[in-house]
Formats: sequence, C-alpha cells, structure tokens
Amino acid sequence: MSVQQTNRLIYEEVNSLLKNGPLKPKNKIHQVDWRKGYIKGNIIVCEDQGYHMVLHVRRRALEACGHAHWRKCRYCKMHSDPVTMASSLDRSGYPVYAHFECVAQVQRMLRKDPKNKKCANEKRRLYRQMIRKMKKLYFIS
Repeated sequence: MSVQQTNRLIYEEVNSLLKNGPLKPKNKIHQVDWRKGYIKGNIIVCEDQGYHMVLHVRRRALEACGHAHWRKCRYCKMHSDPVTMASSLDRSGYPVYAHFECVAQVQRMLRKDPKNKKCANEKRRLYRQMIRKMKKLYFIS
C-alpha cells in the first residue's frame, strides 16, 4: 500500500469520525496525542499546513519549558518569552527568535572575524556556554 493510499484511508476514517462532510485537500489532520491514534477526541482538523506547524511548535515549547507561547532561540536553543527576544523572518518567511544577548554575542564574533569559518555546532556550543555563564551571574534557574 502506498503512502497516498494510506493517507486517503486515514482521511476517510477521520471523515467517518467527525461526520462534518468531506475534508478539503489543503486540510491537515493533527493528532493531539499521536500514541492514541485516530479517535474522536484526539483529532484536530487544521485549515492548512501553516496552522498545523504552529500546533507542533507550541507542543514542543510546552514539553520543553511548560509555556506553549514561548519560542526557542535560534542560537542557544533555549526557550523564552517572545516579548524579551528579537524576532525576524527566515528565508522561507517563518518567524525566528533570538535572545538579545545571543544576537549581541554573534555580532561581536562577526566583528572580530567577518569571515568566521567555525561550524554551526561550535557556535552553538559557545552560545550555550555564554548562556550558562549569564545564568550563574544573574542566578537564573
């Protein structure tokens, strides 16, 4: 059975559970708890892929820090309130967030060496070290 046939069976099963008429092709099915399967209380029909991805971002944030509206810093990978972070759009148009301290650290690194050839993993390691030092200084847990 192909992936498309499997997806069609899932859509038919969801239609029979919801009884709201046929789903549109752009609708996406989101399972609140993927371990429970396709049961009535476990399904959200999303209007499009964008809303579906927002649900996944919020779930990951809730699992990581206990706050669904917090976002992950693109540099240190720690979650914080978006109000206290700088935001911008990436190449595909999705919002990305970064701590002001992390942005300042990146700018300092780039000012020292504009053609910085360090790999991304090394940069992440440095950012995490910087955040740990800041937490110790400000007694943040």
